[in-house]
Amino acid sequence: MSDKIKSFDLLGLIKFLTTVFVFIHFIVITFSNAWSVESTGMIISVIVLFLLSLVGLLNEYRDVQQYNHRIGEMFSLKEKAEILFIFTLAAFLTYLVQVVFSQSSTFAASVISLFMVYLIPQRFDIFEITVYTGTIAGMAGTQFISSWPLALAFGLIAGIFYLIFQPSYRATGGRAGLMSYMTTLVFMYLILNWRPEMGTQIDRSMILISFVLTFVGAYTTYYLHMNNILSVVKSAMLITLIFDLIFPASLSLYTTSAFVGTIIAMTTPSKTKNVPFLSLITLFSFLAFVPAYPLMAGTTGKLGLVTLTGYLAADGASILAEKLNRKSDNKVFLTLTSFFL
Repeated sequence: MSDKIKSFDLLGLIKFLTTVFVFIHFIVITFSNAWSVESTGMIISVIVLFLLSLVGLLNEYRDVQQYNHRIGEMFSLKEKAEILFIFTLAAFLTYLVQVVFSQSSTFAASVISLFMVYLIPQRFDIFEITVYTGTIAGMAGTQFISSWPLALAFGLIAGIFYLIFQPSYRATGGRAGLMSYMTTLVFMYLILNWRPEMGTQIDRSMILISFVLTFVGAYTTYYLHMNNILSVVKSAMLITLIFDLIFPASLSLYTTSAFVGTIIAMTTPSKTKNVPFLSLITLFSFLAFVPAYPLMAGTTGKLGLVTLTGYLAADGASILAEKLNRKSDNKVFLTLTSFFL
């Protein structure tokens, strides 16, 4: 094995371990919330999701090509500078819309995303996803990012993470949130020494509608993209904007639920496999969403971790089901699991 390949493997391992650390941090605080409200259902669901996600995460790592391509081999120095500029601009504008016009983070992110992808010439291949990921970073609340210099710094650091991790987790819903979550942890523990307050738990009377809207957001985004009506970024942000305009601030949970669904549908067909598998990802994402919803109020990236957990858990479940299929003679079991494989 050449030194070049060894260095690539080391880079991939570092990125993988970083992801594992961030993922475990998210799971631990989600489990802590489930434990604090003494919800047996939430406790069990978080444990199951965590175990399944570990299987899915290891499977992602085995796909070596995702980790062993350096950003320097994909883009020139000029292109990397443009990517970083567009990312930071998208994050900063999203923050400004929230502050100046007192709008919700979902409204700000969707408006800025649509504005930039339609009106700014696309100078590089990943322009739309760069804008999208930047707006996700800009969704940090004012209680966390209290000034525009901090907002610029947050966007810039998140953009650097984006450049480093851009070759990894490609085509997976929740990747944008992963990078924003990394930046959130850097600011929380290393820069601001700030700890978020616990938000409000989801009202049980709102869970069913929230559950349905998560599926609606996922299916509509998936439909628009798969039928070549709109790109996946335009589809996701248009659906988010529509729901934000429909529901008042008092029902922001419903808008957030639909937004989670649109993030889920950002996973490409090569990884989604089929509609039943998309449904499984959505189900697992919602199971993570309920205990994670009140966590880290005012920060950004949490919802991306929710959907990434859903995808990894669904992938882990499909891997285990496939292994069981090889050993099982039960026709009912084989028929049921075949829908998701």
